[in-house]
Amino acid sequence: MIFTYKEMEKAFKSDYQIKKKIAEGKIHKIDRGIYSDTPSVHPLEVITKKYPYAIFTMDSAFYFHGLTDVIPSKMHLAVIRTANRRISHNNIVAVYVLEKLLNIGKTQIIFDGVSINTYDKELSHQVYQGKRVILELVDSFGNKIGAKLDIGVHNNLDIEQEEYCFELNGIKDNVTLFMNSKEQMIAEKLRSLLKLGRFSTRYKDIFDIYYFVTVSGVDINKLTKCIREFILEAEGMRETNMNDVVLRLGSIFRNKAYLMKAETARSNWIDIPILEVTTRIISFFSEDVA
Repeated sequence: MIFTYKEMEKAFKSDYQIKKKIAEGKIHKIDRGIYSDTPSVHPLEVITKKYPYAIFTMDSAFYFHGLTDVIPSKMHLAVIRTANRRISHNNIVAVYVLEKLLNIGKTQIIFDGVSINTYDKELSHQVYQGKRVILELVDSFGNKIGAKLDIGVHNNLDIEQEEYCFELNGIKDNVTLFMNSKEQMIAEKLRSLLKLGRFSTRYKDIFDIYYFVTVSGVDINKLTKCIREFILEAEGMRETNMNDVVLRLGSIFRNKAYLMKAETARSNWIDIPILEVTTRIISFFSEDVA
């Protein structure tokens, strides 16, 4: 469980007793004013405990609702403008709003097993600079294939997009779309995995990465550029070289709980054992890319 200092003080009666429990290893100080009876706590648990009335908004809300795959470098929290205690944290951006507006559209969702306050999906979608379209393709025999298409604004001009042209014979016209390259998709999925670590529930990403690097094939130069842009030189990422990336992946893939969940997830669309997948991914990033 996770506790505030006031809860600790009520339980142990004095600051001396709290420090004694910490020294004995029975209680762990996680953050300023936040304690736990376990040494590892999900970052979202810390934030929600420390700021129980705050609401995740903007980039954070987009990500938690699945409206974007880009993990925000900092968490955005909406709080009352007249709040007595201002939020001061390196990884949090406070958005101060009027009290009468704060809870409009507020909802609770479960993300990575943690209950958090955020704004509902429709409200978040209105300000997201893009759109997720649900597609369903049906042939003459009634067979259906579902897909999701994210349409957004590409603002990273250093990363080249791939151009696809679709002919619309019915109206004698065509549509051209610029799509993220395989290399960019790998880098973004890898960034997500590194950022969330063993707490990630995006198990499909590791099977996607395996497919790209093993079956589909990638341009190593393009991939190296994307990894540098989205990970090694990106704000908020801890990894500064490929050795850091490989070590982090190794740590994640050694976690038995993570592997068990990934193995049983419906996301394994390639139907290949998880250990074979993770071994290949680590081998690729340690030998082919490094």
